[in-house]
Amino acid sequence: GGKYKGPFLNKIEEDERRKIRTEWTTLLDKITQEISVQRYDLLILDEVNVVVHYGLIDEDRLINFIKKKPDFLEVILTGRHASPGLVQAAHLVSEIKNIKHPFEKGVKARKGIEY
Repeated sequence: GGKYKGPFLNKIEEDERRKIRTEWTTLLDKITQEISVQRYDLLILDEVNVVVHYGLIDEDRLINFIKKKPDFLEVILTGRHASPGLVQAAHLVSEIKNIKHPFEKGVKARKGIEY
């Protein structure tokens, strides 16, 4: 994750979608391996709800990861469109409401802020 710089996820071609699915699957496997050998207290999967929404990571696989994570590990999933399955698997669910955003004035997404 974190290195995709192409168009918005709802506009990408199927071959690119397959590539992203593979990258996310590999990333989740690496995270699973890493937390099995080293203790982490916090894992933030930024915008992963959007990735699940567009079918770029297997939702059941992510839910299984959440259910099997060590008790000491807090996992935070961010992004719009949290699926009912992810909401049910979560211990806490919050929603952030946009009050004002530069997009409304035509400001394009900024590196380090929106992506």
